[in-house]
Amino acid sequence: QRMKAFMLLALNAGQLACDIGQMGAEDIVSVGGKVLLRKQREKTKETVLYKGTWELWAETVKAIDAVKSVGNEHGLLFTDDNGQPLYQHLTDSKLDAIGNEFHQLIKGLIKSGAVRKGVSFSTMRAFGASFIANKSGGEFFAKLYLCHSIASGATVAYIDAQYAPLQPFLKDMRAELKFLDKA
Repeated sequence: QRMKAFMLLALNAGQLACDIGQMGAEDIVSVGGKVLLRKQREKTKETVLYKGTWELWAETVKAIDAVKSVGNEHGLLFTDDNGQPLYQHLTDSKLDAIGNEFHQLIKGLIKSGAVRKGVSFSTMRAFGASFIANKSGGEFFAKLYLCHSIASGATVAYIDAQYAPLQPFLKDMRAELKFLDKA
């Protein structure tokens, strides 16, 4: 159940394990009847000055609500069963319970040949970016989805205040992912 929420966040909002593991409850907001993830990516916050904004699909919200941690001392949206972070950068390594759990989930699928070797949790983010780049005819909206640097300060100010340009591509992607209707 928890991995379903993580996989939906990876597809719906281009989030990596590090992004999900560091997500706080304040990153999920309701605006005009829509539920948004509004977050600056930890990995790129020094070079990308805006917060990414993604309208969450109904099933993403439902999956998050089913497994979110409430009132933990770390202020995180998701923790392990002991209330500890699922992702941490350590001095010379990292703790990535999300990536490890995903690997365990697909290990049997890789052995059976149903999934090719080399598929990782980040593959879903790469799929989303490729889908959006193909649908939009360029990289601009894919960079918005990935929360990568997009251009000048004027563009950043516009995007930070306005999430709407990305949303049609997220809706198109959701429509293409028909297997989620059965999940």
